[in-house]
Amino acid sequence: MSPDLDFERGWLNGFADSLYQLAGAEIRDAVMLGSEELAAGCDVESVIPWTSRAMERLKALVDEGRCREILMRCHAGLWGTSAWAG
Repeated sequence: MSPDLDFERGWLNGFADSLYQLAGAEIRDAVMLGSEELAAGCDVESVIPWTSRAMERLKALVDEGRCREILMRCHAGLWGTSAWAG
């Protein structure tokens, strides 16, 4: 991960990439709704509710196996690069 990329943005990029690769652009866009408002250094009171809502959207749109695979790839993606800019 690039040193100028904060952890939250890195995680969001990895999550978005995983969603796109395993579920497509439409589901990625639906799950990532509102992520553009999460800026570097934003407070936990903003991040936790968004993450919870994103996980609920994800669970509603894909089966459990696909959900697990997306989240596993997202974690692995933290150490790579992302083409998604949010």
